[in-house]
Amino acid sequence: MSNCVVVYDAFHHIPNQRALLAEMYRILRPRGMVVMAEPGIDHAHTPASIAALSP
Repeated sequence: MSNCVVVYDAFHHIPNQRALLAEMYRILRPRGMVVMAEPGIDHAHTPASIAALSP
């Protein structure tokens, strides 16, 4: 169990975001905290982000 989960500029790179959120919920202690920072709404659609998601 964890008190805090931190995701910094990475959530948009996760192919199955719903599964990650479920896992965060699973491992967090009651009243635990998720802290996330994302670069911006259009960042996931830039060529660099698309390339990072490609196999």
